Amino acid sequence: MSVETAKEYFRLADDPDAGPADIAALFAEDAVLYSPREGRFEGRDGVQAFFELNAEFFESGAHHVDDYHVDDLPNVGEVNFTFVTESSTRLAQLESRSIDMTNTVPSTNAAQMENNPNIDLLEYPGNLWQVVYTNLQPIDGNPMANRNNRRALMFAIDREEIAEEVFRNRAQVKKTMWYKDTQWSSPKVDETDLYQPEQARAELEKAGNPDGYQLKLLTISRDLFSRYATTIQNQLSRVGIEAELIPQEESAHFSRVYTANDWHAAATYGGVNIPNPMSLMQVIYGNNKRNHHQWHHAADDLPDKWEPSGPPAPDDAQGDYSNGHEWFVNYLEDTLAEPDPERQRQRVYRMQEYLVDNAIGPHVVFRNTLQAKRSYVTGYESGTWRDEYRGISVDK
Repeated sequence: MSVETAKEYFRLADDPDAGPADIAALFAEDAVLYSPREGRFEGRDGVQAFFELNAEFFESGAHHVDDYHVDDLPNVGEVNFTFVTESSTRLAQLESRSIDMTNTVPSTNAAQMENNPNIDLLEYPGNLWQVVYTNLQPIDGNPMANRNNRRALMFAIDREEIAEEVFRNRAQVKKTMWYKDTQWSSPKVDETDLYQPEQARAELEKAGNPDGYQLKLLTISRDLFSRYATTIQNQLSRVGIEAELIPQEESAHFSRVYTANDWHAAATYGGVNIPNPMSLMQVIYGNNKRNHHQWHHAADDLPDKWEPSGPPAPDDAQGDYSNGHEWFVNYLEDTLAEPDPERQRQRVYRMQEYLVDNAIGPHVVFRNTLQAKRSYVTGYESGTWRDEYRGISVDK
């Protein structure tokens, strides 16, 4: 959701003359809305039905949430959301008491917040990731359609340097979409050194371009992401890969990643808000129109611009598969249905190893979530509105 759409959403939520249909019109035609209480709602009609069910919540007022409380906890009276995209402006407002808290603090400003006796810096480890999405579509001139070119990029990225220099050691090196040294993390991948410049050069030789290649690298036009992308650009240049940075506003950036095939790679980010690696794989690599890597196999519901793409299925794959994505999707579905926990875990390892071996969207680091609040804001913990925000009080 863009800032402009979010502003319009909140305006309509406060407008006594606006109804559920007005709010639903802001959503995409194929929108899917999940509610922990009412379930799943599909399309604009479904979204409208959800808001009709919860109409009392959106009655006039500046986001009053009357009756939204449990037991004897006081209910929230009013929350005012202010959208300030520029970090320096947002933090200056926090320091001047123009705002009471902010949900985002760049790692480069963390020490500044820590040194202010009137501000509390809140740090939550490792639930945001930095990644390089790779467009596997075989469009003209796309080097990422070649496996060896992708592997060259993967081996050229110095994750330790990025964790230290870009994120000021408030990040952990990341090799797959899941946490290292956990029950769902492949031991083979955990033990693999993914920063190997000489191997990157060898992959370029195998790809037929020993001197490197040119790459269009999408990024987000905000200070932290600009530094992240620039660091990757410099690292790639050491092995001969020339990356042209294409910065865009965040909503335009993700819209292009998900709906266009005219890009090569994207230095971007995501979040672990799905506590299951198999479900996370479904979202990122699954058979859907919003596949993060434009990695597809033949499907009737995909537009013509999304051709079957990516590497072949493994040599020992059981079945007749048109490409690796068809195998991956079927293997993932069978893994979800596997009743034995150990066999299920081994299958998850195999999928992670396949993704790394074929360098499909190299992961870089898990970065910590940094938030800040004035010290007079008490009872706040990061989490869902329903479970965590109820106990907040502000005593200026």
